[in-house]
Amino acid sequence: MTLSDFQYICDSIANVSDIPIRLFVSSQFDSAFRMHHLHPDPLFIYKNELLNRKENISYFISPYLQYYGIINHKEFTIILGPVGHCNLNRQEEHDYAFLLGITHQQFRLLLNDMNTIAHIPLENFLHILLLINFYLNDEKLDLSDLPIFDLFQKFNTKSSMAAVNPANTDEEIAPFHNTLEYENQMLEYITAGDSDSLTLFFKKSAHGGIGKLARHYLRQYKNIFITSVTLVSRAAIKGGLMEDDAMSLSDFYIQYCEELFDTDSIGALQYQMIMDFTERVKKTRDTASASPLIQYVIRYIKLNLSNKLDGTVIAKEVHMSRSALCIRFKKEVTVTLAEFILNQRIEKAKSFLRFTDKPLSEISSFLCFSSQSHFQNVFKKFVGITPSEYRKTRK
Repeated sequence: MTLSDFQYICDSIANVSDIPIRLFVSSQFDSAFRMHHLHPDPLFIYKNELLNRKENISYFISPYLQYYGIINHKEFTIILGPVGHCNLNRQEEHDYAFLLGITHQQFRLLLNDMNTIAHIPLENFLHILLLINFYLNDEKLDLSDLPIFDLFQKFNTKSSMAAVNPANTDEEIAPFHNTLEYENQMLEYITAGDSDSLTLFFKKSAHGGIGKLARHYLRQYKNIFITSVTLVSRAAIKGGLMEDDAMSLSDFYIQYCEELFDTDSIGALQYQMIMDFTERVKKTRDTASASPLIQYVIRYIKLNLSNKLDGTVIAKEVHMSRSALCIRFKKEVTVTLAEFILNQRIEKAKSFLRFTDKPLSEISSFLCFSSQSHFQNVFKKFVGITPSEYRKTRK
């Protein structure tokens, strides 16, 4: 096939699906289609990692729950995305703008353009990738053959978590294969850590039918489970669950699912997996014993990590003296206010180091460390290794 053939294919798919598509030749950008005025291109953040993929087909879910698909054929690479509604809080908007090297105001305009892209469920998006791959590479695959390229999930560690008995739940849930509205609502509850609303949602919802996704019926259920755990873990991280914890938990559930041999057990495990992630987000977001005041302080900190934050600034926000706030925070959260702020900034830095090639100087400045050396010293104190060492282990 010639370059003009690939350009025609990309243009046709983009017009039919309304999904942004870029064509690369020997890793060099050639052309773009249906880009919805995306400038700068959000792909810029992950481009190098995605272009390094050697598989014929793979996909990636960003920290902001947007999907990208990668199709390789000889020297040609087609990248589709982003797909998925971008629902961000204030700090996430600043983070995204920082990664793209633009102002927050510029990002707000970009966000409006991103939200004009067609929103489709992840499974539908994956089937589009499978169809393109079949046409280009003559591979008749199903979801069980499609590698999950996830910058978060590819660094799997073995979970020490005790085995889950899926029969312990009295609830039933059909495998995750529903409408976009259903998918978005469920992910919102997970991100919010709202397990009560999620339980009620499952009881009231009429689950979508199970499409024919695989050649084997049991494999079909496992395919759906793997797709859902990827989305659920991403939503949980967005809600505040530590990435390393979510990584281990996700890996554990996928491995456990592979050991099951009946669809009822897989459905029960899926329900338990979703509720497990949601409960962990709930515990992370709000300590049960924390007062409304301290919960507000915690939320304020998480939404202002790229702004100047210290006891004086926060005390002014909540109309308290600095000393009174610090004493109360330490009593309820068991760490000092200053330690909590630093810990949250280090967690944010870990995400930047894992997903991007941003220089340490820019990361330290964005997160309001006094200097790069200060950032490096604090990072090593909290993580045990330097930022550069951490980045190498995650790349």
